[in-house]
Amino acid sequence: MTDDSLFVTSRVAEGYAESRPRFHGNVLSRLALKSPDFSCFRALDVGCGTGLSTLPLRDFASQVIGIDRSAAMLAAAEHAPGVRYVAASGEGLPFVDGAFDLLSVAGAINWIDRKLFFAESWRVLRAGALLWVYDGAEQGAMIEEPSYRAWYVNQYLSRFPRPPRDERPITDEEAANYGFELLAGDSYQLEIPLSASAWVAFLMTQSNVTHALEQTQMTADATKRWFHDSLGRYFGGREGSAGRERRLLFGGPIWCLQRRIDGGE
Repeated sequence: MTDDSLFVTSRVAEGYAESRPRFHGNVLSRLALKSPDFSCFRALDVGCGTGLSTLPLRDFASQVIGIDRSAAMLAAAEHAPGVRYVAASGEGLPFVDGAFDLLSVAGAINWIDRKLFFAESWRVLRAGALLWVYDGAEQGAMIEEPSYRAWYVNQYLSRFPRPPRDERPITDEEAANYGFELLAGDSYQLEIPLSASAWVAFLMTQSNVTHALEQTQMTADATKRWFHDSLGRYFGGREGSAGRERRLLFGGPIWCLQRRIDGGE
């Protein structure tokens, strides 16, 4: 399942690079704790976007490759020694068999064909290599302002419905069908302090907001104004008072899988 149009524009790509919280390293460290001792030289990040999920993989691998089907995302990606980016999709990985010791995929797991993705992951991973899968979504909760939840459900999601995606949990049976063993499954939550302007900038990168801008006559500028006006009460004024931040809740599931020698279905 994929809707490329939600992630291909320069507006969204630049927003990802500038406005998305950098919590991937925290989540990857949690996954590492759930992984058996492993030797990792080459790692692959599928659906890397602008590299926020790719760069932290340098803590676990000497060589890291990030792939994404969006040229705009790759154009805005942050570069670093030992990291390179390739234009490709998770359903057709342009690498030889057994090329990687570790493969990670974050929120992109919700937007790709899982059968093709798992088959390709099994192919490019060596026997015994690890597959880390995680999601990192905002949870519709503000720690200091419990009433924010009502705005989130009644106004935000009503105005910007979420487009369809595949958010099924990975089960032992599914992992086995694709030639993997599910070593661990868990969830996490993080409180991330953000100002009103930072929160609005983040919301403008969300797939449901992008979908609404594409499918309706809403404009990006008008949408930003609506966000600032309707969120002002939670941050202390239309633009948010200087330096005033609120803790927004992020979280999601994490899974650690290991490639078996024998394949699945």
